[in-house]
Amino acid sequence: MMDDWEEFESWHEDLMAWERFQDELERIKGENTNDNSHKEKINNISDNQTFPNKQ
Repeated sequence: MMDDWEEFESWHEDLMAWERFQDELERIKGENTNDNSHKEKINNISDNQTFPNKQ
């Protein structure tokens, strides 16, 4: 019985670590999405401008 409990505790610790990892990935992904949308807006602005040497 004790082995089952220890196995459950180990599994639970692994699951909690995985969830923290996933949360961190989502946070980073959100930051990157915000950064990319900012860059995309800058690119759209520059694409809409006319430059003398641009054909």
